[in-house]
Order: sequence, then structure tokens, then C-alpha cells
Amino acid sequence: MTTQATTVQPQNPATEIRGRQCPRAPLSVAVERVKELHEKIKRGTVEVDTAAKGLGYKGVNGAALSMLGTLSMYGLITRAQGKITIGDLAFKILYPSTNGPDAALPALREAALNPKVFAEIHTRYHGLEESLLKNQLIRDFKFPDEAAGLIASVYKENVQYAKIDDAGKNEVDAGGEKVNSEDTKKEQPSTTLPKTGMNRQETQYNELSVPLGNGLAVKVPFPMTLDDFDLLLGSLNLWKKKLVLEDAKPSKTV
Repeated sequence: MTTQATTVQPQNPATEIRGRQCPRAPLSVAVERVKELHEKIKRGTVEVDTAAKGLGYKGVNGAALSMLGTLSMYGLITRAQGKITIGDLAFKILYPSTNGPDAALPALREAALNPKVFAEIHTRYHGLEESLLKNQLIRDFKFPDEAAGLIASVYKENVQYAKIDDAGKNEVDAGGEKVNSEDTKKEQPSTTLPKTGMNRQETQYNELSVPLGNGLAVKVPFPMTLDDFDLLLGSLNLWKKKLVLEDAKPSKTV
């Protein structure tokens, strides 16, 4: 059965959440498909027909376009002027800069939340069980039952695949109301670093105070391994939408 991407339209066009594109395929499937495509086209920029055939389709058809749409929504390919190329994010996943089973996690987490629907679910409903998440999508977004079930299922699978829960989000504020899961805990600041190659018991850590402007500063533990540093950058990028004010403007330098 061919996996496709679909555009889910809420029943009421006047609702706040209008039609949103949402991948039918989970990220794990998308990663395997972009790997297949990369083996065929390498770093080339190709026509849509060539990309479709690289994915195993006979040519450009609905199924091929849907799969290409899914890869695009996850940020694994780029599409411009009718041409397709493998995206930088896909290379970060397929060829991580460090060793270890979790080396590609920062890039996987970014890809998992690239679809706008999944990013909004993560902000408002992360932590809900799949059945309850489906209910929220039907009730608040006015998604049809089948579409809501599909979105909830793919999102939860992506959470597990990209280990998004390990990024530290344990409590979600959904429209001003706290939504608790079984794992809900108050986030506590920690200077504990993951075990990724250094002898933690023999290493003494210090804190580097990094000024942010307006008298603010953030403390970063050091030294850290390259794995730790990449994980830190990936986690900050993952939480960018929650950390940065929507109307924030760069401070002027006097």
C-alpha cells in the first residue's frame, strides 16, 4: 500500500485553523525513502519525473507527488522551479557528524516538527495519549474523524522515533490550560550532561555565563564533548518557537 500525503480540510472553513498539509507517512518511512532517492540522484538537482522514478514509481502520478510532498514537508528535500534536490537536513540525518546511536537526533527532531500541524500539536497538546489527542483535533481543529486519527498516529510515532520526549518537554499548556500526562513533572534546571564519551566521574565541570543582552545571561556547563555540544544546539533549535517572542526584535547596538 503506497503511503501518501494529504491536505486535511477542517469542516468549518471559518475556524482559526484552516486547511493544513500533513504527511501520511511517519518520519521513519520518510527517512528510508529519502535514502533511496539519494542513492539514485546523489547531490543532483533533478526534474520531478526523475525524482519520482528514483523513488520507484513509473513516473509522475498522484502517489509519487504525495510522497515527494511528504519528504518536502519534513524538510528532507527542497523543491524550487519544478526541480528537486536532497535537502541539507536529510544529509544531517543520513550522515551525522558524530558517532553513536543518537548522533542524528537533533536533525530528526527538527524534521519531525517541520510539518506545521505537528509543530502546533507539539506546542499545544504534547503529552496527550493518542486517543485524547485525536479527540482534541476533532473538537478544536474540526478535523474529520479519520484525518484526526491519522494525524495523531503519525505524530505519536514521530515522537517515539525522534525521542522528542527526551528533549525535556513534560508539561504542555494547551490554550491556557495545563494538560497533564502520566509523565508530567516540573522541569528543573540541570547541569548533568549525557554520557557520550568523556569520563564523567573524573571530569570537573564549570559554568560559562553567556550574556544575552538586556542584563540577561545563560549558564552553560563545560567542558563538553562534541556530541553534547551538537545535542545542545539541536535542543535549543527545537525549542526556538517557545523561547523566542513572536514580536521580538534584535536589540540595537549603541
